[in-house]
Amino acid sequence: MTNMACFSRCAGGNEVNYTEVTFSILIWLALLNVGRAQNPRISGTGRQLAEQTVLASIPESHQTRAHVTRREDLEQDVVELQYLVKYSDGKPETARSLHCVEIYEVTRSGIEAENGAIVSIAVNVDDVPIWLVAYDCETKSAFHLAGFIDDEDGMNRFVKALDLGSIDKENKALFLFSTFLRLSSPDLETSVVRDELGLMSATLSYFRSLRSSTADGFHAFWNQCPKSARASIANPVFSPSANGFLVTFFTYSEGTIRKNVVLISRDGRVSQTQSKILFVWPSQSAPNPEQD
Repeated sequence: MTNMACFSRCAGGNEVNYTEVTFSILIWLALLNVGRAQNPRISGTGRQLAEQTVLASIPESHQTRAHVTRREDLEQDVVELQYLVKYSDGKPETARSLHCVEIYEVTRSGIEAENGAIVSIAVNVDDVPIWLVAYDCETKSAFHLAGFIDDEDGMNRFVKALDLGSIDKENKALFLFSTFLRLSSPDLETSVVRDELGLMSATLSYFRSLRSSTADGFHAFWNQCPKSARASIANPVFSPSANGFLVTFFTYSEGTIRKNVVLISRDGRVSQTQSKILFVWPSQSAPNPEQD
């Protein structure tokens, strides 16, 4: 229930109508099993198309056998997104109006063996990429979600195919933003920080990968970041604009704090993420507490 988890984490900034959303959630829970039933397994068609789609995007000289995994957790996110966006007014509907979608994760195995013999070796074993592909059960078409050069266009075409209607309320933008991170920007999702404590936790993991790992050393390392930058970290904020909602959120990765902004248009399109670096920790090594 990723969208629900994100709702409890992300509902910062402009206030969401909790009564309206809670009522929608209760109806959603009642129809959860029906929502799952509407997404049947298609006998290998989606899996094959996902693999073909990925291989078509790779130079032939770099192609190896693809490992395809069906991501039913992400499919459930799409079921939740459709229901909570389409029917957040509390009017119950049957699952027949939910779009049938399958989602596949595709990787190129580093080394693959059959019957004790190596049959495939990836070109770059240490950096095996991951692709996410959505398959429309009704139109039998594929959408590039993550790992492709046209991710943004693929995700927006996928949202259009879901026919979500107008994203005219903040809670709808919240649900779409949560699903956007999960489907098209999984690395970005895991790097989102929502308060100073979350930033400290993420920074500690980075600090431990550097030379010094003592508590005093981390204290000095942490204080290199200005208090103003640390204090600015907050939950994602949804600000109404002429074209939809601007979403401001913060991320931390490999010693770098970023402030990010995306526009969620009323027609469901999500713009490319615009990022601004707030602070970068030195990457050479952590400070030695004995030198403080």
